[in-house]
Amino acid sequence: MINVTPYLGATRIAYLSMEIGIRPEIHTYSGGLGILAGDAARSAADLGLPIVFVTLASRSGYLYQEIDSKGAQIDASDPWNPSDYTQAVGVMVAVAIEGRTVWIRAWLYELKSPLGRQVPIILLDTNVAENDPRDITHNLRTIIIDAEGKLVKTYVGNEWTPQQVMQDLQGLGIGP
Repeated sequence: MINVTPYLGATRIAYLSMEIGIRPEIHTYSGGLGILAGDAARSAADLGLPIVFVTLASRSGYLYQEIDSKGAQIDASDPWNPSDYTQAVGVMVAVAIEGRTVWIRAWLYELKSPLGRQVPIILLDTNVAENDPRDITHNLRTIIIDAEGKLVKTYVGNEWTPQQVMQDLQGLGIGP
């Protein structure tokens, strides 16, 4: 089991991001926000800051985009396996979501600086046997919530397109 002891007493700051660009083979980012978070992690490691980064471990990749012959965007998976690049922390946490118990496993990636320092990156993963398939991290994509905070629509996995989300938002009077 991995030794997390060096981080327990020293970590004072948590940086949470839906995506983080750790390295190209770890498909946990799709663009600017992920690159920014990854750059922040590398800078924090260089400076030896007392920080932990927390993100999601989507085994299908964050988002892989292709353009078809008609110019339309195609959303495709970009799979990777956390065990190839990270170490399981060895514990799981349960949270209640919509009346269901959802188990979360943590993976640790230690981002090492060329200066000899490092920062921990925790990747949260719900791809465990105890969970309902709709609670698996790679099935989580997009939701629409109205102004009162009521869930209007959930798009799971690859059942949505950006055009469909825009049409639904426009139907709610949101957007151009």
